Amino acid sequence: MQTFIFCCAFFFAIGVSAQTIAEGTESETFQQQLTAYQNWLTESGLGNFIGLESRYCSKESALTHLALYFKNNNPSLIEPTWNRLKQHFEKVNQDKIERILHHKLCLFFEVSDQEANIHIHWRYDLSNASPLEVDIYYDAMKNEVVLEEQKKTLLGASAQLDQAELLAFNRLEVAKTTPLVFTFTRNQLSRILNASPPNPTMDKRLLFQKIYGFLLNLHPKKPSQYGRIPEIFLRDSIKELRLDAKNLEKVVLRDESPGFWCRLLRLDQLPGRTCIPREMLTYRVVFDERALIDGRITLRVYLDFKMTSGLTTGDAAYRAYHEEKKKKFDEYCERFKMAMHHFLLNG
Repeated sequence: MQTFIFCCAFFFAIGVSAQTIAEGTESETFQQQLTAYQNWLTESGLGNFIGLESRYCSKESALTHLALYFKNNNPSLIEPTWNRLKQHFEKVNQDKIERILHHKLCLFFEVSDQEANIHIHWRYDLSNASPLEVDIYYDAMKNEVVLEEQKKTLLGASAQLDQAELLAFNRLEVAKTTPLVFTFTRNQLSRILNASPPNPTMDKRLLFQKIYGFLLNLHPKKPSQYGRIPEIFLRDSIKELRLDAKNLEKVVLRDESPGFWCRLLRLDQLPGRTCIPREMLTYRVVFDERALIDGRITLRVYLDFKMTSGLTTGDAAYRAYHEEKKKKFDEYCERFKMAMHHFLLNG
């Protein structure tokens, strides 16, 4: 009996190791990234109007190109629907649609702003040119994500929408990308920054410095229980504050523990292995000096969470979290909001 158990454990360990190697292959990681982006498009509501076609990498320029397509098969609907989608998205989310599409590309495919390009076109009639082509990329000179549109007039395209198309057009909606919102009066902001009189440009720079220090303290570079040291990457601190915190442990998944097989076979004692997922948090902080409501200033924080899975090595790829982890992420967002609010108002 003991021999049987040992053999089962041995072959299971081999299977887990083989699975871990397979999970690190480029093709599987590539597919996981595509799936994660497509799932986000669907969940956000954008997937009703935009589909994911393909992704490819340019070895010459080290760029990651993402090809999307307009789903509507009526060419006369492409431009008005796209315009309505942009307006509605910005109204609901107080953010540009190109920024969120580009940001999610960088997040899921783990590339820098400069390495990410998006192209959106119409693909239903290959004999005709696309009525609208959209390019989204990062402009280093402007230090921001830009959107360029090329519009073409199609011969034979109907300029009139039928009743069903009008109904669908008028019901066009997208889900709200809910950020954590902080609102301060001018006097509160002056006390937070120890600066008076208020200056929007200076306010943003000083506030970003203060929040950056808070985030560094939130993820100190100290070895965890399993010897992990958080890695902090500052991506932008001018127009908005963006920061990646990687190699985290039990920050979002606070109750995570090694599973039964991991404990039984002591798999986490293998060199460079652990059964506790590595976590990655991305913080995007937007200081909106335009959103003055009764003299108040709005600060929006967008959080994203990714994790590795199961038995992992130190370089295992981060993935979008599964639905069963959403509650844990929501709980972390609440803890973070309370901690940051307390820090800003009380120092």
